[in-house]
Amino acid sequence: MSWEANAMQLTGLAAQAKTRGLYEKALAGCAPATRAAFENPHSKRWHPGAVLIDFSDRLLAVSDPKTFEAMNYDMARESFGPILRPMVQVAMTLTGRTPATLFGRMQASIGSAVKNVTSTWVPQGPNAGELGFHYPEAVSPDAAHAWRGAIRFVAELSGHAVRETKFAHDQGSFRFTLSW
Repeated sequence: MSWEANAMQLTGLAAQAKTRGLYEKALAGCAPATRAAFENPHSKRWHPGAVLIDFSDRLLAVSDPKTFEAMNYDMARESFGPILRPMVQVAMTLTGRTPATLFGRMQASIGSAVKNVTSTWVPQGPNAGELGFHYPEAVSPDAAHAWRGAIRFVAELSGHAVRETKFAHDQGSFRFTLSW
């Protein structure tokens, strides 16, 4: 089984790359399948995760990890924010306004962006926990920068400053130890 990325995610990341003048540079180094997916992301609803990884690798090659993280933060805020904000408000009303509330529901949230990727939340006290993302195949450690952008967006929604205190990558899994 492989994982897939939603067309909306490709569209959002492409928009952020264009805003920063990186789209053409990144796309030029991509495989033909990646170029086709990013040139017409709505040709289908889901694309192979490999095209997102290829484009992301090229973005990292023409920029840097902080810029790539910022692109993913902006993409999450602008593309998925309108979908997630109402769900977040309900969740926080019912269970409290903490990052743990949102990280505990991350699995439901990421389903609109990626398919066959799972998320776990393991609390480590009232102000900390481990957030994991698990792929069905090996993924480059550089993909963690994209998740850091998403985590920053979720932290913003919670109204708390969240910091990463530990990070681990093992083949197809990322684990972020977070506190606030």
